[in-house]
Amino acid sequence: MMWRSCFSLAKAKWMYTMASTLTDEEAGRQILRTFAQHRVPASGMLRRNQFFAVRDGDFQRGINRAVQNKWIALHMRDRYRYILTEAGYAAVRQADELNERANAPA
Repeated sequence: MMWRSCFSLAKAKWMYTMASTLTDEEAGRQILRTFAQHRVPASGMLRRNQFFAVRDGDFQRGINRAVQNKWIALHMRDRYRYILTEAGYAAVRQADELNERANAPA
């Protein structure tokens, strides 16, 4: 009986984690959010270890989506450096403005 309850609890946790996986677009926005948290200007760069808040499973998908959307560029010689582009900086600013409007008192 104990084994069945543990199995059902583990299954419930697995179902919850599977439901909370991010789409590629959300993973890309999470990469942008990291640039915003570090207040990186356009053409500024971050290293891989500064993305510790991004889950490893979502990191590469987010990087790929951000490169595809031209939000970031990969450094030519260092694969652990990521450069915020003008388009990425504009996307960060646009998201900040939307958050400010949503949180502004009516």
